[in-house]
Amino acid sequence: MSTQTLQATSSRVSVLVLLTVTALVFVFLAYNDTAVLDAQPNDLQEKAEKKVEESEPNKVQEPVASCVWDPKSQDSCTDAFSKHLHHKGSSIDGSAAVPRRWLFFGDSTVARLFTKSKVLVDHFVDEPARDNSNACQAQFQCKRHEHGRCKLAEFFQQQPATHWIPPNTTLGEGPKAFGAKNPFCSDCSGCSSVYTICKPKSAKITNCDTSKLIYGGFFSVEFARDVVLQTTQFQTTQENVAQFVHDHFNEPASLQTDFGGKPICVASAGLHDMGIKKITASKFVGIVHWYLELLQQQCDSIVWLQNTAPQRQNSTDPFTSFPQHWVSVEAWNRAVHQHLNETVELDTSRILVMDVFESSKAWPFAKPDDNIHKSNDWYEMLASFFKDMAQEAAAQGSNTLQATQTAT
Repeated sequence: MSTQTLQATSSRVSVLVLLTVTALVFVFLAYNDTAVLDAQPNDLQEKAEKKVEESEPNKVQEPVASCVWDPKSQDSCTDAFSKHLHHKGSSIDGSAAVPRRWLFFGDSTVARLFTKSKVLVDHFVDEPARDNSNACQAQFQCKRHEHGRCKLAEFFQQQPATHWIPPNTTLGEGPKAFGAKNPFCSDCSGCSSVYTICKPKSAKITNCDTSKLIYGGFFSVEFARDVVLQTTQFQTTQENVAQFVHDHFNEPASLQTDFGGKPICVASAGLHDMGIKKITASKFVGIVHWYLELLQQQCDSIVWLQNTAPQRQNSTDPFTSFPQHWVSVEAWNRAVHQHLNETVELDTSRILVMDVFESSKAWPFAKPDDNIHKSNDWYEMLASFFKDMAQEAAAQGSNTLQATQTAT
């Protein structure tokens, strides 16, 4: 056989082998693709079933704890506070872990509750600052602080921002009146922050029942989000106040041990926020969520104090042109409460919603032309309730401490 014939035969065999191999590859791929496609639903189902088996059972979102306060009937809130607030807190070593310091955050209504009634300012601010009669208080240095309307960063011992940035109403930011025209000033002229800070004089506190030394205060936070207090660290009042609480109420860490954990915080907002242009209930709810996230980092528990009923009953009421009326305030209260019932992004087991709207409807106002503020009797009775709850927590903390000391 000639060389040319052998080469031709070899070429034909190579081509035939190549075609055969190619055909087999196509058959294999076709079969494999079909097998993969057929198997995908089963694979996905198996993965899904395995994921369900490995995961925890679906948890039903528990409604946020709530109570309705009425000066004539306080049992609802007394029971709710005892159940949800007077519990073991987050103290470092777990001893005497019942939170016994209280901080209040809010607008002029909360300022009247805390300072004008004298009940709370005497209990949480003045008495701890002036009384060093017992062995426990002698081991702490307690000092009273009160702020003015402007230059708040200086009062808070924070570095003020070099340039004040005006409020962005599209973000729902205050202030909207005096504070918007006067940088680093608040809208409210009678809402000065007032509080007492206690610091241990030595690293170790001995033979000290801190239930006899209860301190706290009021912080003027007029909106759910505002830019009154701007520093080099944060642009909003809420962030800066939260940082201040961290620095002076939660540090050193021994304070949390000595006083049963981080403070209980009572916060309220909404009445001033309603005056911000184009703000809606849904936007306000989102801002409140952000605000509560900040507070939860620094507070053991939060009491969200709903707003009282204004004098104006609806948008057509000729009493005043202000946006606060029964319909709008009730709607905003309800929107926040509903959000807290549904959200899974906040630890709502540490939040208590306190409704004072219904009971405030028939209550007289401070002045005939005042659309917002109730008479002093209202704030005195509500303040007395908070004082009673604080004293109950202190007594429980004292019992827990004594039990711990006895056990050791």
